[in-house]
Amino acid sequence: MRHTAAFALVLAILAWGTGSANADLITNGSFSTPNVGTGWSTFSGTGSAASDGVNGWTDTLGQIEIDNTAVVGLQPYNGFSHSLEVNSTAPDTIRQTVSGLTAGTQYDLTFGYGVRPGSGAQELKVFFGSTLLATYNAANSATGFWTSENYLVTATATSGVLEFEGVYAGGQPSYGNEIADVSLSQAAVPASEPASIAVLGAAILVLGLLHRRRATARI
Repeated sequence: MRHTAAFALVLAILAWGTGSANADLITNGSFSTPNVGTGWSTFSGTGSAASDGVNGWTDTLGQIEIDNTAVVGLQPYNGFSHSLEVNSTAPDTIRQTVSGLTAGTQYDLTFGYGVRPGSGAQELKVFFGSTLLATYNAANSATGFWTSENYLVTATATSGVLEFEGVYAGGQPSYGNEIADVSLSQAAVPASEPASIAVLGAAILVLGLLHRRRATARI
């Protein structure tokens, strides 16, 4: 039993040194609430599913569209079959205020950007806080496609606004600019070499003490 406990301590030391996965700070980034099943529907932009809205998200036009990806001619993205169409009745602005941030800390923002088949020219701007991260200009696509997007952002306060802004670019005004699987989590910070050596040294010390106690017990 003592050997098992000591081995568990070594594992705990190593786990402490390597760290663990950081929590996703986005609410309803899979757009699964409310559930539209195999179809699509529009909801109010209140930010709460309890009031016929899309949990976590608000918008400018007052109407957010959630689609099953198959309905809009796209494959599921990262295994998620629901997406949000930024152009619902017209190019809209979709946003979420993210809390639980630490000022000065870097975060990984990831999402899928989808271009619907036959949507024509589309434009989408992505902001975090007041910073423009990217502008997407998509031409007409016969088949439609997803692209995987990843940005490293820095929090300037304990909360920040993530925003997807649709811009009319000559294509279908109420057709296109899909986003899916939106995630924001604290960026992993590689352990410094001295810290890594110290953690490994602590684990070796525990193993050494355990071996010494066993050898003494045999005498």
